[in-house]
Amino acid sequence: MTAKAKKPRKLSKQQQLIINFLLETKSCNWPNEMRIANMLIKEHGFEWLMSLRGRTKVISLVWFLGENGKNFLRDIKKYQSLSFEKEKIILEDKPVAPEVEVNKKPTSIKEFLNLFNKK
Repeated sequence: MTAKAKKPRKLSKQQQLIINFLLETKSCNWPNEMRIANMLIKEHGFEWLMSLRGRTKVISLVWFLGENGKNFLRDIKKYQSLSFEKEKIILEDKPVAPEVEVNKKPTSIKEFLNLFNKK
């Protein structure tokens, strides 16, 4: 007889979040971390938080509620909202500004003498 292999238990969203962001999951205060994970999921969304996997590891999820954590999340949202696509510039045939005649100063004697012969 062979022993049946147990299927691994499916983790909740909060548990997945805790495992992805905490340095040490065995010695953490799980009820407190679960409560904070719920708050973070409600505020930022589970999928977006999971997309940050590997960006930072913290001692407790409380860090995300502090100033540094809020700045970290805000900066990542700003960065992700930036668009790095090349903007296409369409040039028109008609000039935007009126044409201006530029008078060049003569740089040689020949150019100086030609100024008087143009009449």
